[in-house]
Formats: sequence, structure tokens, C-alpha cells
Amino acid sequence: MGEMKYCIMSKDMFQAKMWKPEDWYLDDQVLSLLVSAPSWKGNAVQYHLAVLKEGEVVRLGDWNRSLRKDIREAYLRSLTEALTRVLETGCRWEGKPGVSLHFGVVDEAQKEQPDGPALRIVLHGKGVLPMEAAEEERLRRELRAEFSDWLELVFRDVSQNARRNEPETDLSAYVGAELLPHEKSDGKYDLTMTVLALVFLGISLFFKEWFVFQVIAVGIAGCGAFRSAQHKHYVCLALCTLTAIAGLAVAWSAYEDLKESMRGVTLPVRK
Repeated sequence: MGEMKYCIMSKDMFQAKMWKPEDWYLDDQVLSLLVSAPSWKGNAVQYHLAVLKEGEVVRLGDWNRSLRKDIREAYLRSLTEALTRVLETGCRWEGKPGVSLHFGVVDEAQKEQPDGPALRIVLHGKGVLPMEAAEEERLRRELRAEFSDWLELVFRDVSQNARRNEPETDLSAYVGAELLPHEKSDGKYDLTMTVLALVFLGISLFFKEWFVFQVIAVGIAGCGAFRSAQHKHYVCLALCTLTAIAGLAVAWSAYEDLKESMRGVTLPVRK
């Protein structure tokens, strides 16, 4: 969205008193939703949008206090993109579409609110060709649909609170966490896994015809190498890599020995 744009207006204009908003129901709340008819000045058109509660414009932070700042900014970008797209595709233009979106404020101090802007919006298009009344009403309905859908989405986004307050129970969350980059201090088990891989490799040299110890050594070494690479433990990474290669070599040697011992052996045939 880039830098947010604002327009300073009188208090009556800010509270949208010159338009009649419609009742809008969200769960058990009764709110007022405004998407005005277009205001024309030459080839420029304006739509005024607002959501009000008991006559006062709602702020984004009031709408959902659980949202982090970066999440709020992402939502504002999505709203700007959605409303801009509706206006660009719903109008006929003289040349390239010129659309801008401003958040209404009564004074300069309102620009610095930490909980986000007031949901009082002026959508402006410049270079718009005249529209029929039916086209104007269709475009107004499309803007209302985008605005109300966005408001419901923001209102119901409680994912941040859920992640803070509830323990993770889904297996995919644990797997995803394991695959994320780790800090070096998180790799306290890398040396243990390296030692275990070496131990099982040593055992496999004495019992290589069993195959199981080579498989265990290669499995532990492969996992240890992956985690050591994440944690930047390069000594453990090198040892685990060499252990995995050696384990595969011992397993191959045991297979060749088994194949050699089976030569000339014939199975009895049942008569």
C-alpha cells in the first residue's frame, strides 16, 4: 500500500451525517454501514465509505484488538487493493485509470493513532467517463460487498490470540517447527546423535550380516547431518555425513558377502 494517505474533513463530514447509512448486522451487533452514491465533479468521481457504531466511526483497532501491527497493515493493503480493483474494472476511463484512497481524519493528530486508522474512507477516481444510473448502482453494490466482506474477515481474525493462548496440538505444527531454521544454541543433541551413529556403525562392523545396525547408523547419521547443517555445527555435520557413507558401504559389503555365500546353494525341490 505504501504510505497511507489521509484527507482532513469537518466533523460532520467525518461522521458521514450528510448520507443515510444502512443497518448492518454482524453476529449480535447492529452497526451502520455506509457506501455512498457517487459524487461527480467533471470527470472525477468520489465514493464515501464508513462503518459506524452508535453514530461514531469505528477505528480498525476497535474492530479487532488482537491484530499485530504488521497484520493490520496487511489488511489495509488488501482493502486498498480490493476497492481500487472494483473501481478500475467497474468504470470506463479516459486513458489510464487514476484511483486513490484516503482515510478521513478530523485533525492531524488522528493520523498517528497506534491502533490503526478510522474506518472512514474516500475513494477517488479521476478520468472517469459518465455512467448510467444503473451502472452507478451496480458499482456501489460491488464496493459495499467488498467492504463488508473485508470487515467480517478482520472482525473474525482471532488467529493471533489463539496461537498465543492455546497449546499446539496439531502434528503439522510440530513438524513445521522442526523444519524451521534453528539457532546454534538449539542444537544441543547434535553431538549425541553423532556419537550414537558412530556407536552403531562400530557395532555393524562386528555384526554386519545382520544389516539392522547399518540401517540404524545410516538413519541416525542422516538425521544428525540434517540438524547439524541447520545449527551450523560443521564438525558434527562432517562426522555424520562420513558415518552415513560408511554405513552404506558396510551394508553393501554385507550384501556382497551374502550373495557370494549363496552361490552354489540349491534349494531342495519337493517331489
